Amino acid sequence: MGKLENLTRTMRIWLDMILKTELKKLINWQFVDKIHYLQAMERSPIKD
Repeated sequence: MGKLENLTRTMRIWLDMILKTELKKLINWQFVDKIHYLQAMERSPIKD
């Protein structure tokens, strides 16, 4: 598993926790295009 895959997995786990606890929603990641997901994360207005 490469560095990008590890980072992507970590982000999904973090996002899953937020959506589950705050919005009571779950995502089936099989239906999410990896490229679109990464592009959306890059465009996110939230900056650390």
